[in-house]
Amino acid sequence: MNFYKLFLLSVNISLVFCLEPIQECKFLNAYSSYYLDDNGCCFSENVKCDISQGHIVSIDLRNSIKQDMRNKFSLEKFLNQFPSLKRINISENELTGDFIIPNNTTLVELNASNNSFNGKLVIPDNSEIDSFFNDGECRLQILNISNNEFKGDLNIPDNSTLVMLDASNNHFNGYLNIGENTELEELNVSNNEFKEEFLIPPHTNLKTLDVSDNLFYGDLQIPKSSKLKILFANNNMLSGELIIPENQYLEKLHAINNKLKGEIYIPKNTNLKELYLRNNKFESYPCDTVIENDFQDCHINLENFMCTVIPILAIIIIGFAMVMIKKFGNANENNKETQNNDDQTDELTVKVEDSN
Repeated sequence: MNFYKLFLLSVNISLVFCLEPIQECKFLNAYSSYYLDDNGCCFSENVKCDISQGHIVSIDLRNSIKQDMRNKFSLEKFLNQFPSLKRINISENELTGDFIIPNNTTLVELNASNNSFNGKLVIPDNSEIDSFFNDGECRLQILNISNNEFKGDLNIPDNSTLVMLDASNNHFNGYLNIGENTELEELNVSNNEFKEEFLIPPHTNLKTLDVSDNLFYGDLQIPKSSKLKILFANNNMLSGELIIPENQYLEKLHAINNKLKGEIYIPKNTNLKELYLRNNKFESYPCDTVIENDFQDCHINLENFMCTVIPILAIIIIGFAMVMIKKFGNANENNKETQNNDDQTDELTVKVEDSN
């Protein structure tokens, strides 16, 4: 009897668990051949379902979208088919076209790296999302669009809930617009073609910023109110001054291969641990700093000291020693001559006394 009740209970649970995802599994099977059973996609290691709600919440489609679906793939349409989806990986699928993330998305994490997206890029303005989701949990926080073919501007809305955005290795050649009211903490736009004056918004939550390998110009000025801990700005066209703020946040600053000029002033209360600035046009470098650095002049001065000053000092010391040895040698000879003269005088004195 107990076994029979247990069997009925398991059947009921299975019906509850698997009833709702069936339609979404069918949608998913249209995109990938990984999931052959329309009723069983929730048991795949690449899919996760919310059993209580009966919806798919996570999908890994990395390098697995069918070829015929790749040619007509629409991110906006795809996301609308999965109303409770929170995490999706569509990387390495050679996808092209527009990249539009709907405002009403429930996504928290989206990885679309290593594709060929080259159309319109729309990052949702989440100002209206909280009205749909009272708990505020279903918000896009992590977005990876690296290694695609995006061009033009990169606009991050003022009310974006993004925490991490990787847009490196694209062809962005317009403006980089970072909203000041965003929650963005990590931004990577390295290896693009941005060509504008480099400005860091003063009122952001940015902690890590990588703008290396672009065409940014102007000063490298970090606002006093900045929360940046790491700033990489290597291989740009920065030709102004370097202004390091007096704050406790900044730990790593790399600005190699630019045209920065003037003097380098390091605040006394800085928390800097790395300062790499080689191949610029600074007047001088603070060689007495204890911060890990790559200051060329300091290394050159040390090499010059080792190669010139020390040998000269050695020559002087050796010369002085030789002079002193010679001086002591002459003094000994003089003493011997004086002793001999005294001995000869004594002998003459004795002879004179004997003759008398």
